[in-house]
Amino acid sequence: MFSPRPLSRAVRKRLLSLFLILASPAVFAQSISPLDPPDTSQYLKWGPLWARPGFAISDLGYDSNVFAVTDDSPIPKVGDYFVAVTPRLKGLVLFGHRAFLTFDTSVQVYAYAQQSDLDYFNAFVNARLTVPFRRFGLYGDVGFYRTRDRPYDAQSLRPLRKTYPLGAGLIVKFGWRSDAEVGY
Repeated sequence: MFSPRPLSRAVRKRLLSLFLILASPAVFAQSISPLDPPDTSQYLKWGPLWARPGFAISDLGYDSNVFAVTDDSPIPKVGDYFVAVTPRLKGLVLFGHRAFLTFDTSVQVYAYAQQSDLDYFNAFVNARLTVPFRRFGLYGDVGFYRTRDRPYDAQSLRPLRKTYPLGAGLIVKFGWRSDAEVGY
């Protein structure tokens, strides 16, 4: 019967160091529990909706092969400059003193300088409903992703893909800065 060899002390130290390096930013960045709604001081209030709009130029560059022409093709490759503009809206809806809904939605609009018939957009919507009860809470996630980016291994031009992520789970608060989230 096979029994695994125990890890050497040096390997265990390296693994522990790697774990601490990877885990420490998440611990220091967490200022509140996932059972608490986000701080509303950074949001604009529109009726029952707390919103935080944003805008970014998420990509800017030159695509040297906009039509995905293979290297062995007699058709010459065509290049073009492009920009990706991304408006975004993060939001919060409070349901009384307990439950809250957070959402994050953005649209990436890709525009080409010369090949305007290739312009497209990607849309991302995520929402989470959290219902806390003292030291634990329930949550449900729902999303919608519409992407048209060309996969790195595909020769076809930007196929339309839609996905609908869905999940639910349990949040348990162990102490001051210790939380666990179990979900599917």
